[in-house]
Amino acid sequence: MSSEISKARRLLVAAVKSCVLPDLKARGFVEMPKHKEPVPMWDLNRAHADGGYDVISVVFDERKRPQFYAIINLVPREGMRIGGSVSPAEKVTAATLLERVYVQKRSQGVLAFLLPKWFSHTWFGFDAMADEAANAEAAQTACAEFIACLDQAELWWKTRELGPNLVKASVGAVLRDPNAPSPNPDAEA
Repeated sequence: MSSEISKARRLLVAAVKSCVLPDLKARGFVEMPKHKEPVPMWDLNRAHADGGYDVISVVFDERKRPQFYAIINLVPREGMRIGGSVSPAEKVTAATLLERVYVQKRSQGVLAFLLPKWFSHTWFGFDAMADEAANAEAAQTACAEFIACLDQAELWWKTRELGPNLVKASVGAVLRDPNAPSPNPDAEA
């Protein structure tokens, strides 16, 4: 990875920490305990009066490019069945659920299907600039674009109405609950 891309990614991570996370916390979200992840990722939840949670996961690109997206979801007070066990509601993250709603950057116009869905430092997330001030400004712009989409997420949490920057999808793989104990290979199936 080039040093320009690495610097741009560090600036974007710093911008998410200084802009996006405080905005989410102002909306009532709290950070959940961190799990060791190969990429920067934040899981936050906001409790409901009924014991359920609104959850959001902010995830950076695995290929180390300066770009991120978010996953939102709802967790009922009963928790979720994940991989054969029930995880308590307060421990379930948006990224562990099979049914997800992605918060994505949606382009307009004829070529919208060609443009990326990431909140990115640059159009394709890998054309970093050598100028640190320009990189910092691009990172702030990406965060501002994401924050502008949070009202759509708030509406979805209340009504399940998908806004133009929200996409519902299913993940095809069975995910293991990060809070569950490791499976015992000696146990009978």
